[in-house]
Amino acid sequence: IQSSKILVPGEPPQFSDSPSFRVVLPEKCTGLAAQDGVLIAFAESAVYAVQGAGPNDQGQGAWESPRGVTRSTGAIAGSFTLETSAGVFFQSLRGIEMIPRGMGEPIFIGAAVQDTLGSATVISAAVIKSGTSSTARFVLGTATVLVYDLETGAWSKDTYPASVSAICDTEEGAVLTLKDVSNGFGFLQE
Repeated sequence: IQSSKILVPGEPPQFSDSPSFRVVLPEKCTGLAAQDGVLIAFAESAVYAVQGAGPNDQGQGAWESPRGVTRSTGAIAGSFTLETSAGVFFQSLRGIEMIPRGMGEPIFIGAAVQDTLGSATVISAAVIKSGTSSTARFVLGTATVLVYDLETGAWSKDTYPASVSAICDTEEGAVLTLKDVSNGFGFLQE
């Protein structure tokens, strides 16, 4: 994993080849997320935490060595990571899991939707805020979107008139990209 130099508003990110800007994992990185000031680095069979302030622009200082959070699960390649108020969601070989706040052992929370998920890979995910509630939504590339209520921990499913390929939150609500039968794309705002 290579970090950039300190970001300057209005300028593109700058990188250095200095080793102090790199974190070397014991295996290939499949995803990244941040939670409570900690970088979470995923591999297919493990999850690592990287702490520290990192180097300054001159390369002085460095990231701490990655420490193992777990070696019992990890994020599959090509999937998603999603930071939420409850923790960081990711997709493992067994389904949707979450690393709770405080960097505890990952929790398999996707059992209730495992039949719907099947062997599909979540291709897009977002936290959608509506009033005082928030949901995590998981796009499978089909007409079904899995919905996890962050307050109650309950799962539900939304069904759309076409395959959903992406989702994001806006001030006006969720916006979804739909693929119609003519292979064109359209947008749906909830």
